[in-house]
Amino acid sequence: AVSSSSSSNKHSQDYMSGQQQQQQQQQQSAPAAPSWEAWCAHFEQQDLQGTRLDALAAPLAAAIAAEVYAAAAAIKSEADALTAGDAVAVVQRELAAALLQERYADAAVLRDRGWALLEGWWACASPQHPLGHLLRVYAEYGRWTGKLYRAADVWDLQGWPEGQWGRLLGRSPRSSSSSSRVQGRAGSRSRSSRGTPAAIEPE
Repeated sequence: AVSSSSSSNKHSQDYMSGQQQQQQQQQQSAPAAPSWEAWCAHFEQQDLQGTRLDALAAPLAAAIAAEVYAAAAAIKSEADALTAGDAVAVVQRELAAALLQERYADAAVLRDRGWALLEGWWACASPQHPLGHLLRVYAEYGRWTGKLYRAADVWDLQGWPEGQWGRLLGRSPRSSSSSSRVQGRAGSRSRSSRGTPAAIEPE
């Protein structure tokens, strides 16, 4: 009985040791997650490439207009190389091509892996921010960028009078006069009649 127990314990220890070695090998083979500094350096490089790509548009147009085709070809070659490095633009082009060719399975993979569903306007709210805010997600060179619009930002972009902002947020001093209550209701109607945030063109 003692021999059987010792053998069982040895098998258990060997199994645990094997599991630990396998986990260590998996951890060693797994690529290390990039550090924050590495991400910052990556996006700084992406910004430089995006800026350079934008700067090539004018000289390319000028070379074509002047019929200096050798220079235009050189500029276009550089622009094509920079465009190929824009991962978001690549995903968007491939997604559009997949949809055009009705390759819907490929399109779904590109949509999900490329985070294409993020693009557009999003309405957000939370208990900490009951007024909510708008989030616009759009493509930039090599990344998706999000821009947040609070209620105050929407107010400013629409050009509504500052005096009514506090009343609609309930920040104005409490008053028992009927005139204050009427002004507050009138301000609410004014805000809703001036348009919706979806019509905003912040840029």
